[in-house]
Parts: sequence; structure tokens; C-alpha cells
Amino acid sequence: MDNKYIYNVGQLFYQVVEKYEDRTALKYLQGKSYTFSELNKRSNQLAHYLLQNNINQGDVVGILNNKTFEAYSLMLACIKIGAIYTNFDFTNPWQRISKIVSNCKPRIIFNDHENSDLTNEIKNHFEMKVVDLFSSDFVAQTNSLDENNLVRATNNITGA
Repeated sequence: MDNKYIYNVGQLFYQVVEKYEDRTALKYLQGKSYTFSELNKRSNQLAHYLLQNNINQGDVVGILNNKTFEAYSLMLACIKIGAIYTNFDFTNPWQRISKIVSNCKPRIIFNDHENSDLTNEIKNHFEMKVVDLFSSDFVAQTNSLDENNLVRATNNITGA
């Protein structure tokens, strides 16, 4: 990495991957770990999925987040395309989640946990697409997407 200041976190992440690709980026108590290269490749695939589904710079993406590899990859994917992400804590009461969804109006919500009751509530109340990050269809579809780095135009003020 050179010493110039990078305004875009996605671009900075590419530099980190270049330098530390085989080092551990995420490590879980259960012993599973992921390298920077694996995190980068998966986030690129998810970024391509977002773009294919008309999620673009400035759009809001909701994540029912249980701190999985998929959720972290999705957060990076959002950063790379300039989308805004908001994490929902699935342990919060429905009233709180409902208020947050109403206020931020995500275009799509991703679920990375097994609480299907909550995702059904969201689908029923907000009539929006909710994607299960671990569904076999989603995994098969996104695993076939391009894993190369994205090059996106960004503005210099926000880095988005």
C-alpha cells in the first residue's frame, strides 16, 4: 500500500487484499476462518448480484445480521458499489425493526439467520424482497457470478 490517502473504503480494501491476501480476515470461535482473498471474492460476487438486481449507489440494503461471513461479505459489497447498508439485530422486538425498516426504506433485505418468522413479518408488512443468504438457490446463483474486483466511479466527498 502506498502512503496516499484513499477516500473509498472499497478501493482501500482491494489494496489490503493485495498485500495480505492469504492472511486471516475473519475467524470464528467454532474454528472456521476466512482469508482476505476469500472475503474479497465473495464480496465481489455479491456486489455483482446487487448490481444485477438494480441496487446502485445510494440505495439502501437491509441486513438481518448474525455476523456471518456472508453478512460481512455483503457489507463490503455494498461499500464497493456505493450502496448504503443497515444492519438489523434480529433479537430486537418487531416494533423496533419495523420502525427502522419504515425509516430507512431498504430496496432489499438479506437474512443471514434462521428466524423465518421475522423474515415473514417483513415480507408481509413491507412487501419487499427478502433474500436468504444461505438458500441453495441464492448460493448457486451468486457462486457463478464474477469474483473479480469492481471498478466503480465514486465521488470524492463521500467516497461512495
